Amino acid sequence: MAEPDILDELLNMAKKPDDFTKSDLGEMILVAATEIIRLRQFGALEPFRPMVFPAKRDHAS
Repeated sequence: MAEPDILDELLNMAKKPDDFTKSDLGEMILVAATEIIRLRQFGALEPFRPMVFPAKRDHAS
């Protein structure tokens, strides 16, 4: 039997965050961040760039 994928585990845990202590959640964030760093090292992910939306204009005037 194959080991569960870390991403699947984290996603399942995120569905019920109230079941975990702050310490547990902090550890999960650390694991997720570590996996993201590994993926970036292999070029699988580019650094996050926030989406910038243009300012809304009031067309009524």
